[in-house]
Amino acid sequence: MSICKAYKLDDTCVAKCDKKNGIYDAGDKRCKYCHGECLGQCLGPGNGNCTACRNVRDGPYCVNECPETKYNHYGECKPCHPNCVGGCLGPENNISPNGCKSCDKAVVNAFDPNIVEQCLRADEPCSPDFIDKLYKYVCRKCHQLCKNCTAYGIHSSVCKCLHYLSGEQCEEKCPRDHYADESNQMCIKCADECRKCTGPTIMDCIACRNFRVYDTANKTLFNCTASCPPDKPFKIFVDNVRDPYCSSEDANAVALHGMEEDQIPAILGGVMGCFVILGIFMAVFSYQWLQRARTKENTVKMTMRMSGFEDNEPLKPTNVKPNLAKLIIVKEAELRRGGILGYGAFGTVYKGVWVPEGKNVKIPVAIKVLREGTCPSASKDF
Repeated sequence: MSICKAYKLDDTCVAKCDKKNGIYDAGDKRCKYCHGECLGQCLGPGNGNCTACRNVRDGPYCVNECPETKYNHYGECKPCHPNCVGGCLGPENNISPNGCKSCDKAVVNAFDPNIVEQCLRADEPCSPDFIDKLYKYVCRKCHQLCKNCTAYGIHSSVCKCLHYLSGEQCEEKCPRDHYADESNQMCIKCADECRKCTGPTIMDCIACRNFRVYDTANKTLFNCTASCPPDKPFKIFVDNVRDPYCSSEDANAVALHGMEEDQIPAILGGVMGCFVILGIFMAVFSYQWLQRARTKENTVKMTMRMSGFEDNEPLKPTNVKPNLAKLIIVKEAELRRGGILGYGAFGTVYKGVWVPEGKNVKIPVAIKVLREGTCPSASKDF
């Protein structure tokens, strides 16, 4: 068994018994969980030391539901009227949503016999003006954990379990240190060294009370033991594993082996990651380079087309009028005007850029803006 420096909670070492987490100091440096009926904190063991109740309070005790002779009044069990039979829903001495569920003897309404105005004791006589007549048979539903029953309760003597039989009582699910035998609907206790299990042997443990001993051939299999065997004398405690385990090597050697095994996938992962990043970078760079080259090529072609450099015409003064077939009609919205290049008799020349619609190019151009009142013939010189 492991020895804790401060406190021990079940099989785990803790620094203190934290009341906020529903834990109390049980003495002898041991912490224990509050009773399941406690809501939050408690002062000690059992359901009589809760500071608040999860369901209802019956006197000093927290319980799942009020007993048959009491009713729930805002989380506290209050006594039914003495004449009530089979419980009540409130304090009144009648059968109603605020009174008894049933009576041994009742006074019914003179006009509606389905309305019980008052409950009487079994030995209490009726008034002279009432008929004393007995007719009563009550069917009561079995407890929710019972498939069928002979009386109310979850004990095996009166209840056939709907889910599982644990000891002599019916349960919805098996306790932690038991496993479910589905064929017989029974909860069977795990081996003593198991904290949780799927079967009766120490090889069926899911969690151990003390130490794990791993199978040499299959590292995923283990059994539980109270102390380490001679061939595996070293006790290894791992932070992220709740159960310590037995090893043939000490903790330093185990840690060294773990580092060597962990480094292999880390190195492989690093190399693969570098290749992936490099591939992405090259793909992005190539795409951007191709886009720039394509844009530059389109710009050159458009500029040559505008300037007429693609023709074989001589680059010298000529009296030949412009070839209107080569002129391109440009929308004003496609032009971006910049700074002034110069002035003329008929207008101002600006530096500009032509951005053709639907094309990813920008072509430098000169933009002449005619002055108002300029004769139409001047525009032909443009």
